Amino acid sequence: MKVIPVIDLKDGQVVRGIGGQRAEYRAVQSQLVTSASAGPVAKALCSVVQHQHLYIADLDAIAGAAPDWNAYDQVMTSGAEIFIDTGVATPDEAKALIEFADRQSARASIVVALESSFSPDDLADIFARIGVGRAIFSLDLKHGLALTSAVAWKGNSVLDIAACATEIGFERMIVLDIAAVGIDQGPQVLDLCRAIRAADPNLELISGGGVRSVDDLRSFHEAGCDGILVASALHDGKLTRSDLQNCDVLSR
Repeated sequence: MKVIPVIDLKDGQVVRGIGGQRAEYRAVQSQLVTSASAGPVAKALCSVVQHQHLYIADLDAIAGAAPDWNAYDQVMTSGAEIFIDTGVATPDEAKALIEFADRQSARASIVVALESSFSPDDLADIFARIGVGRAIFSLDLKHGLALTSAVAWKGNSVLDIAACATEIGFERMIVLDIAAVGIDQGPQVLDLCRAIRAADPNLELISGGGVRSVDDLRSFHEAGCDGILVASALHDGKLTRSDLQNCDVLSR
């Protein structure tokens, strides 16, 4: 299992996610770095984790603004493989991200999120444009419910949506309840992760939200996760480089 630090971008800065209340997100205050700029934060996070992966959520782009290409370039200077979510909703919107990924020396994968998806058919079209090697489906939840306003997804259970994504061809999936992010209350999606893992033993399953300690990492591992998204626990010093180096469930 690998730890994947998260960078939430808003108004050109890295912000701290709290419970999915995006209007209230403010510039991150971290024990690792004094800056809230994307480049320094990315390098600081990479200095803590053993594996060079970063997740970028461009909250302005998800809300409909243009992608923050400058911030992405800054993050790429860390040398990490990045997973990037800009709220891609159509194959045409995916095109610019594909072109960005093609230019990178390090690998860049594209997150296709339920929150931004109009329908299963649109999800399939976007997946076909991006390709299995770069596409990651994000099963977005809020307080345990599927995070979507799209009529075409209504009536589908969370497990139905997960199954739809794997039937389309996604081999990597993020499961994240945004209400659990940054509120220090522990993992909220363990049972769901277990059910998804039982349904597809070969899926690369990534989760997170609420991580406070090495014990929470172990809980995600026991639920079948291959990767864990973490931000606040790293910035607050609750998970240190030593903690991660000595954690038995993290791959070496």
